[in-house]
Amino acid sequence: MFQDRGHAGQDLVKEFKERFEMLKNPLVIALPRGGIPVGYEIAKALNMPMDIILVKKIGAPFDKELALGAITETGEVFFNENIASYYELTKEEEHRLSAEAKEKAIVQGKKLRENRPPLVVDNKSIILVDDGIATGATVNAVIKYLRHHKILKLVLAVPVCAEQAWEELKNLVDDFLVLDMPSPFLAVGRHYISFPQVTDEEAISYLRELQARKENSARITTINDFPHSQ
Repeated sequence: MFQDRGHAGQDLVKEFKERFEMLKNPLVIALPRGGIPVGYEIAKALNMPMDIILVKKIGAPFDKELALGAITETGEVFFNENIASYYELTKEEEHRLSAEAKEKAIVQGKKLRENRPPLVVDNKSIILVDDGIATGATVNAVIKYLRHHKILKLVLAVPVCAEQAWEELKNLVDDFLVLDMPSPFLAVGRHYISFPQVTDEEAISYLRELQARKENSARITTINDFPHSQ
């Protein structure tokens, strides 16, 4: 049981600090919005850059809360065939539902990044972070996106994960770091004492702070590199 998302991120740092620090050219990628406070703690503690990848679940036709799969803002899609086959969707229906979800991801991505371009993931060791994994649909879609790029290594790091999701995802990444895999697994939020929804405004504030730290660090580096008169 974790106190909240921030404490869960701190616990990941304490447990896996050495493994994170061994990564060459690391970049933390957090899944909005719940993964942002977790990734923030890792990025801040280890002085790493952080970005986000927007991914939205593809809701069932008559039950939007039931995820048929997920899609990223750039169009990588994952369908849970067991669930999707139950609805006997046509390709046209799958395309429509996917397109609707993708558009939501694009809009939210622009809002959270405040129109900053995404960071380049090529030649980076990616630490992919969320606040927990239940089915793995959203993570699966993001893994597809990252595997289309020339990344050095892909590490998936979460505080809590369902055992079935672990089995399905462990062979898709280079390293899978999990603090707790309870059985039975309840909803992700049931494994936190405090688990309020992360608002867009809160997510933006985390990203702004990391951006400010990055810019300040770059400014200090520039000043130190400037030749001083003797």
